[in-house]
Amino acid sequence: DCSSKDNVELAGVSGTPGFWKSGANSTIFSDCRTAYPGRPTHIAEARCCPMDPTTNLSICMNLHLNDTDLSAQCKIGYSGPLCRVCANNYVNVNGDCTFCKGGGNVGSGILSLLVCCVPIVFISLIALLKVSITKFNSGSVLVGQIKILVSFFQILASLPNVLDSVPWPFMWSELMKPLALINVDVLDFASVASCNMSLVFTSRFLLHMTLPVLFIASAFVAYCISLLIRPVKDKYIRQSILFKICVVGILLLYPSLSTKVFQMFRCKSYQGVDAGKLLEIDFAVVCWSPEHLNYVFIAIACFLLYIVGIPLSVYLVLRIHRDHLWDTDHNHHHVISFRLGGLYQQCKKLSFCWFVNVLFVFLCVWWCGGDMCTVPERLYVFF
Repeated sequence: DCSSKDNVELAGVSGTPGFWKSGANSTIFSDCRTAYPGRPTHIAEARCCPMDPTTNLSICMNLHLNDTDLSAQCKIGYSGPLCRVCANNYVNVNGDCTFCKGGGNVGSGILSLLVCCVPIVFISLIALLKVSITKFNSGSVLVGQIKILVSFFQILASLPNVLDSVPWPFMWSELMKPLALINVDVLDFASVASCNMSLVFTSRFLLHMTLPVLFIASAFVAYCISLLIRPVKDKYIRQSILFKICVVGILLLYPSLSTKVFQMFRCKSYQGVDAGKLLEIDFAVVCWSPEHLNYVFIAIACFLLYIVGIPLSVYLVLRIHRDHLWDTDHNHHHVISFRLGGLYQQCKKLSFCWFVNVLFVFLCVWWCGGDMCTVPERLYVFF
């Protein structure tokens, strides 16, 4: 009986809906539900040995499986271990493998990123030309509070995907899906517009790591255009506004950067899969293989540059100018307040905010401890 909850060792029988095996001579039937944590049971049953509507039997019944065509156990469009990989000419769109002639195209993904730079240039240009010092100073506290709120929802929306070993209630996971729009993942939006922009995770990871550079470059282009449109003798005001734009953009990108980096380290073993540990986000990647190690080295570099570098840079900048932050009588107070106000003015009592933040971090790490979360998951919660 292959309908039991645990994987069953059997020989010479066919799999029932929801089960998969790694070879013709394998005696282990793997439960495909382990590949779709937090999703309804019928998802696994519809993709692994699904029912044939014409015979009302599993397509694996009387199937002469061979080790070169394991995708015969899967629904059309699916392949790989536990039918979790999209087949040739199919791409992943919102968790489902959709037919797309030619599959994903990296060039299309790069084009989508460049197209998204246009509104960044336009919005930055308006801010550089229209916003005055008075408006920026008067709205810096409000903008800072909105930034914190947006970052909170970004992290909240990513928790069901990053901490998928936690048994989130189904309704909670569904509630978080609309909030995922807050996370700045350009390729997610682009894949809805064109299936050719839906890329495998490794390609998406590389392109996503370029977003901070593209954002800063777009803001700088807007700054140069503003000088051509309306030249000024004192460039300090516009440089300060440019600095603020870059800070806001980088901080909004930070949660999605953290998610992508830590997903590159999330590996898991699945009973019945002989290939070894698989990358949880992409079952086509075998963890610690030469191909995966190439991306691991890039992920380590991005971890140091972004995940550690961004908060460390903020700390160092505030630390260096700590004497100017609140002392209104200091000669450089107004200068520093204008440039860095968005980093600290929303927090009137620094000591209290520091205490609350540290307490919250340690509570989260403690809650995510034990066997509930993996090491990458704990690091994600911490950062």
